[in-house]
Amino acid sequence: MIMTKYLKPLFGLLLIVTLSAAQAESPIHLNVGDAKFKKSLLALPAFQYLGTPGISKNYVTTGKEIFDTLQFDLSVSSYFDFLKREAFIAFRVG
Repeated sequence: MIMTKYLKPLFGLLLIVTLSAAQAESPIHLNVGDAKFKKSLLALPAFQYLGTPGISKNYVTTGKEIFDTLQFDLSVSSYFDFLKREAFIAFRVG
């Protein structure tokens, strides 16, 4: 009984000293600016309007604006390299 009375605080003190010593020896460093990743290739074709052109007269300008906004946002994120339209498999003939 007396042994456990002194053993628990002694063990707690030993644990605290060990953890604080381990933390002092190896601080954590996060190099935020040194992230290295490989960009993904992305084929982003123009949008196709599948509705009735007579109902929505400005579908071409709206689609182009949405496409340009999406392409700009994806390029600013710097996660993607865009393929040129000539490289799209769907547009190859022969």
